[in-house]
Amino acid sequence: GAVSASMVTSLGCQYVLCGHSERRTVFKDDDEAINKKVLKIIEGGMIPVLCIGETKEEFDANLCESVCAIQLAKDLAGVSAADVKTMIIAYEPVWAIGTGVAATPEQAQETHKGIRDWIAKNVDQTTADEIRIQYGGSASAKNAPELSACPDVDGFLVGGASLKPEFAEIVSAIAKAKEVGVKADHADVKAAEALLVQLKEESKQAEHFMRSSLLPSGLLPRAKAKAKTDGRGAGGGAGGVDANMP
Repeated sequence: GAVSASMVTSLGCQYVLCGHSERRTVFKDDDEAINKKVLKIIEGGMIPVLCIGETKEEFDANLCESVCAIQLAKDLAGVSAADVKTMIIAYEPVWAIGTGVAATPEQAQETHKGIRDWIAKNVDQTTADEIRIQYGGSASAKNAPELSACPDVDGFLVGGASLKPEFAEIVSAIAKAKEVGVKADHADVKAAEALLVQLKEESKQAEHFMRSSLLPSGLLPRAKAKAKTDGRGAGGGAGGVDANMP
């Protein structure tokens, strides 16, 4: 975004997004600007999370591999192999972000492998083997298990689902799918499962609080009765109260 690297560092942040589709499209960040941000983040001692991916038009034209290769070449210009190795690459097909339509496991694996092959060819094989390549774009608890099973999908860059209890399920899915991760980080898997239980309980408590705060005793029944008298359904017309509201 438009926050200085020194300010972000002062807050204790370790990872910074670069090249997110909204910055590319809304703020018109080109690859030259993104490359400068990547280098500045590294200079500030933080780790860039480089977002790359194609638009719907580019996807339909079968240009996914070419678009990602061009973005990688330009956005990583001047970045050392040592720094690339510690970075995170996030493949985010623009057409999947916030749409509820995610890439299929086959599509994600093909693109992630293409990214890893590009790094092996243009940086080195060791870096390609060790760098983390995440998938972003309507990742959810429903599709996380299948996407996690892809050998070149190392994790997820989660958007809207990170604000929901299902986030813990996504974390658990990727941890369980990667055999090494399950063996080495069994405690983390258990922690993710415990977090899921905690989040679900907190969600119930929040819902109860909202209901008790926004709907004082007798308000909902009166609203329903008034709506019926007015000839409207509960929630119809201005000032209607939806019976399903929290």
